[in-house]
Amino acid sequence: MSDGIIQDSRLEIGHVLFIDIVGYSKLLTNEQRERLSELNRIVRETEQFRAAETAGKLVRIPTGDGMVLAFFTSPDAPVRCAVAISRALRGNNLLPLRMGIHSGPVDQISDVNDRPNLAGAGVNMAQRVMDCGDAGHILLSARAADDLAQYAEWKAQLHYLGEVEVKHGVRVRVATLYNHEVGNPELPQKLRRQRLVRRRRLLIATTTVAILIVAAALGVWAWQRQGRLRVQAAAEAMSQRAKSVAVLPFENLSTDQQNAVFAGGVHREVLLDLAKVADLKVISRTSVMRYKPGTDRNLKQIADELGVNYVVEGSVQREAEHVRVSIELIDARTDTHAWAETYDGNVADVLAFQSEIAQRITNQLGARLSTQEKTELGSRPTQDIAAFESYIRARALMETTEDENEHDKFVSDFQRAIQFLEQAVARDPKFAAAYWALTEANIQLFRSSDNHNLEYRSRAEAALKEAQRIAPEAGETLHAQARVIYYGYLDFPRALATLERAAKLLPNSAEICMTRGLLYRRFGRWQEAFAQFQRTRELNPQEPAGYYNAAAAALALRWWDDADRIRGRITKLFPRMARPARLEEMMSLRLRGEVEAGNQELETLHLDVRTGFVPLFYRSFWKRDYEECRRLVTEAAKYPDLEGDYWEKELKLAFVTKTSGPKEAALAKEKELEERPRHSAAREDEEAMTDMLACVKFILGKKDEAVRLCEQSVEKHPVSEDALVNGGRVHWLALAYTYAGDKERALQTLAKLVQLPNGLYYGPLKYEPTFDDLRKDPRFEEILKQSQMPFPKE
Repeated sequence: MSDGIIQDSRLEIGHVLFIDIVGYSKLLTNEQRERLSELNRIVRETEQFRAAETAGKLVRIPTGDGMVLAFFTSPDAPVRCAVAISRALRGNNLLPLRMGIHSGPVDQISDVNDRPNLAGAGVNMAQRVMDCGDAGHILLSARAADDLAQYAEWKAQLHYLGEVEVKHGVRVRVATLYNHEVGNPELPQKLRRQRLVRRRRLLIATTTVAILIVAAALGVWAWQRQGRLRVQAAAEAMSQRAKSVAVLPFENLSTDQQNAVFAGGVHREVLLDLAKVADLKVISRTSVMRYKPGTDRNLKQIADELGVNYVVEGSVQREAEHVRVSIELIDARTDTHAWAETYDGNVADVLAFQSEIAQRITNQLGARLSTQEKTELGSRPTQDIAAFESYIRARALMETTEDENEHDKFVSDFQRAIQFLEQAVARDPKFAAAYWALTEANIQLFRSSDNHNLEYRSRAEAALKEAQRIAPEAGETLHAQARVIYYGYLDFPRALATLERAAKLLPNSAEICMTRGLLYRRFGRWQEAFAQFQRTRELNPQEPAGYYNAAAAALALRWWDDADRIRGRITKLFPRMARPARLEEMMSLRLRGEVEAGNQELETLHLDVRTGFVPLFYRSFWKRDYEECRRLVTEAAKYPDLEGDYWEKELKLAFVTKTSGPKEAALAKEKELEERPRHSAAREDEEAMTDMLACVKFILGKKDEAVRLCEQSVEKHPVSEDALVNGGRVHWLALAYTYAGDKERALQTLAKLVQLPNGLYYGPLKYEPTFDDLRKDPRFEEILKQSQMPFPKE
């Protein structure tokens, strides 16, 4: 296995200072160079810069007309640095600066030149705060100011300015820092203008008639403009679909129905050959397989459902050693034949037919081919027809999906597929596609086996090694390698680095898009994950997984409208999935704070404790109906698979009702959990066991032990290592501080968590009794406001 590693991004809470030279763009080139040189010198000479750099706790990035400094030391480091810079510039009118400060999530990444760079909400907010100021201003976000206001040294110098509207209509609270030496006591022009606008709104009310006239005129203009935009959008969509194609399943015309597998294999190889062409949009085999051959297929309707302009129909007839393959390329917009061909020959000739068919379709659609794509379309997977037949039999078995009710069949099918694939590579040791399939079959068995049978992983690696020997730079080889790294070792950075390379070579792979999305979540890159799940939906529109993951990513980002729209598509396209989609809708409504609407949806689902303990409990808990909560918890104790939720809810009830909880049962559970070998458990299982043990320790009154257990879990598994799983550990730590009565650390942790996607939501913060004592603190109100803000879409 190759060791192509990229540097992992690290999500941390950084204390950011954004510096901008006012009027920089108006300076001459030599003046710009002199001003930047002077600024760099002054910044480097500050005590905070030198100390943080020496400790390796500073990242500095030039911004063209200034710089951004991210301190990973203390919250007051950027403020002290800003004050030192201002003092150094007293009397220097040639270097007017404005500075913005914020503390928040910062992602350390590498740019295209492999140089350090910064991203994340912490950097974005610091820049937005800075943009509000004029020369001399040192502005702070409310969060940064609140942190400093707890100290007498800073409190007298901080002056809250109120809310300012910044980019994308987001409103942020801003404070300014100044004293007799540094800072600018004048109100920033941006705030002055916004306040003036608000005053003028009172005058607008007296000109109602004029407003109605203007509104009518604007309405006509907007309607006309929207019409033009709709036409433009439709034209762009049609342009994107111009080279889009769906290869429908080929009909088996052989008298021997066993040859249906052979026809399916020819179909699969033609589709996969086309999918390698970056200039085409090719629908996934999973989606086209629902349109079975031999039926009256409405091609225009199929094309609309799949989002393509062209469809390919075909048939395969095999009699003994003779084969005939007929292909038609149809323009579904006009239901006309764009191209058709029939290929006759020996069975072995089908390997050449497949490549030629893909090339002819590509030419007919006018797709541009790279040199590598031309080479791949002209090549055959193998020269041995017997090896090919074993391979397509294996692929047919592997197209089954794992169902928890048919696990044994899944394992049996994949084991049989491995036997066929081993026969294929025995006949042709250079058959790379067979080794790709062998890698996938074994890694799937590894994932589904009890305790992850390492023998399957070793077999997957052995097959991968052979594929790398034959085709080391093939997209399929890189894809197989990424899946072994991801699922075999949970090495997310290496898996993503390898998968990014594969994506460039297999542009129409829905599987790669899905896996990229899953990996982006691990790094907290939820916006990119959403985009990949959306792309998965485009390439595989008849498979619900892309929709579900896209909706979940939208929910994590608080993009409620997107989540609702996608769930609506799930209900329409996949009626059998309507109930799970409604359950997700109920949860979404409650998370965003629409509690009554969520409860009404819950009523229609007719859940019981066995199937819906958690939502039923929270419905009563938020209403403070603790008697009903006790009944639900008592019932849940009967079901072993609800054990984790049971202990969490026991603790919540004990905390808010100030009762002791089931101490005798907690003692027994504590002993059992401490004797379990947590170190050998999967990451998710280890997290569940740690949370459960913390619950029982709280019930037993061992608060310090419980808190330390949660702190160790966060320290051992930081969010930067796995944002998807480890964000839950931070959430539990915030609750642990709350249960322990440590108000300060609870608020600090909640303030950090609310700025992370998939972190905290408005509904629980607003209505859960657990937070009643924290609600008395004004900082909690700020956290509550932050929880309502959607994450940016840029």
